[in-house]
Amino acid sequence: HGTKVLLELVDKWADTDRIVCADSYFASVPAAEALLQIGLRFIGVVKTATKHYPMEYLSHKELRKRGDKAGV
Repeated sequence: HGTKVLLELVDKWADTDRIVCADSYFASVPAAEALLQIGLRFIGVVKTATKHYPMEYLSHKELRKRGDKAGV
């Protein structure tokens, strides 16, 4: 439901390569994928309990020092 509502809210900015920042209601892997498909970028905290969370990828990502970060 959150992805559907999010897409309705940002539809007028499709194909503009803008960044959508979302809170936990809207943040999910399917939401990020849907926004990418319509030409938008996504920033949001996706909880690890999410069905499509990339646990395998992130479990092997090495952060060498404090402050290092990785994006998916």
